[in-house]
Amino acid sequence: MKNYTVYETIEDFLADDSFLKWARGVIDDETLEWEHWLATHPHKREVVDEAIRLLNSLQVRPVRELTDEEVEVLVSAARPRRQHRFAIGRWAAAAAMTLLVGYGSYQFYCWQSADTRVSTYQALTRAQSASLIEHVNTTHQPLLVKLPDGSTVVLKSEAKISFNPSFGGKRREVFLDGEAIFDVIKNPARPFYVYSNELTTRVLGTSFIVKTSENDVTVAVKSGKVSVFHGADNTDRPNALVLMPNQQAVFRRRDANLVREKAAEPVLPRPEIAVAGFEFSDTPLDEVFKQIQLTYGIQIVYDRETLSRCPLTASLTNRPLTETLDIICKAIEAHYDVLDGQIVVHGKGCRG
Repeated sequence: MKNYTVYETIEDFLADDSFLKWARGVIDDETLEWEHWLATHPHKREVVDEAIRLLNSLQVRPVRELTDEEVEVLVSAARPRRQHRFAIGRWAAAAAMTLLVGYGSYQFYCWQSADTRVSTYQALTRAQSASLIEHVNTTHQPLLVKLPDGSTVVLKSEAKISFNPSFGGKRREVFLDGEAIFDVIKNPARPFYVYSNELTTRVLGTSFIVKTSENDVTVAVKSGKVSVFHGADNTDRPNALVLMPNQQAVFRRRDANLVREKAAEPVLPRPEIAVAGFEFSDTPLDEVFKQIQLTYGIQIVYDRETLSRCPLTASLTNRPLTETLDIICKAIEAHYDVLDGQIVVHGKGCRG
């Protein structure tokens, strides 16, 4: 095994081909050494995480590939600048480091083409210092996931999502691979971020769909307003696209191009429901649940014999799914749980 203990700074790691492969999720005998090494050298976690975050935020695609001689010159120029104490502010000012990162960006871009979708998700989640929990939909049916703040996510088949179980800090952050429908609880003090490959979606409270694929990432808005930008920078982006209802943004991964366009299809699977909204007047609960299931593509389990004829009068348009369910259950003196990705409603039924 190579002696990685001499690596002290970010540039040391970025100059290592095996590290770049490991950072993007490639698994082979060479990259498995990094898992073992990091487990036995936990004091290196901080600088390793910073190197991975830097790779994930790189947006510059070099015009040409550097020659071996040019790379050697850059690496040689960088070595004397090695710091024994990690300090990102000092090394970031060095011109040689800017060029070295450019080379790392090019290598990272090339390796990504083979299996970009999975590797980017793995790299993003691996770079987090806090422990994350992951939900994966291994079925052919939509899977409902309730987030710590009460927001909900409906994962389509083969989609996966990771997040901090406490949702601590000033930002609510989730990491997505695949397709999902989000219903986000409004909280202006704690904006909600969805990281899907190279694209970041920032919202305060709304309903939208994110779909990742090998070639592009699509964000489509049902209600509210979202901001979409390339990369994962924490600062506000002047070039961010603001999307309104029935608009979508598409990020083309090949040329790193982000464009806004009108949604080619209705954001939700039943356009007549999306337009009419959830307006009910003495509507049997069976019909209410049927509309929710068709809209979100999720399964609602309940005792039809006792609950199906309960009438509901309520205006539930443009409300988050959890709030909609809370109002319905309060009206019929029931409660619900989310079990195995399904909504299970418990109640005694209606009199009369």
